[in-house]
Amino acid sequence: MTSFRLILFGLASTAVTCGTNGTNGTMDPTTPTAAPALAPDAEVRTAADRDHKNGNMVEVFGTYEQIADGKSPDARHLGHVAVRLDDDSLIHLQPPWHPDAVRPTDELAKFDGRPVVAKGILFAECPPPPDGRAYPKVPCLYSEIVLVDRRTYDALRRGTLD
Repeated sequence: MTSFRLILFGLASTAVTCGTNGTNGTMDPTTPTAAPALAPDAEVRTAADRDHKNGNMVEVFGTYEQIADGKSPDARHLGHVAVRLDDDSLIHLQPPWHPDAVRPTDELAKFDGRPVVAKGILFAECPPPPDGRAYPKVPCLYSEIVLVDRRTYDALRRGTLD
């Protein structure tokens, strides 16, 4: 079980990127560098936290919630998801225009309505799509997102996951 714990922490705590070789500025895939660790104050629980941590790698604490396509009470859910924070503000998992904004069906079934921790790069306003089309300007996590059930996250932090 220790190796599982290390793998899960590795997924939740680090990412590998390619470094430059220093001679001609080209990427050298054989020289991985670890992404910077999260700052101790990287937790996001409210809109105020969100606004102060714009552009940083963060851990967002809240409830996993499917987001309807439109404001109508009978609007359909198309698989877009956000984390609802303590103050009822939302942070979307990926910009709404991004293909990964539609979450996998098994993820929806596993996490819907449950407390979660999501790790990713936070934007108080999602970046625009590369093709210049209109898009909702909402807060979002962007890049590779790690999503963990809150109970699992807490157990890992305490070292009690068995």
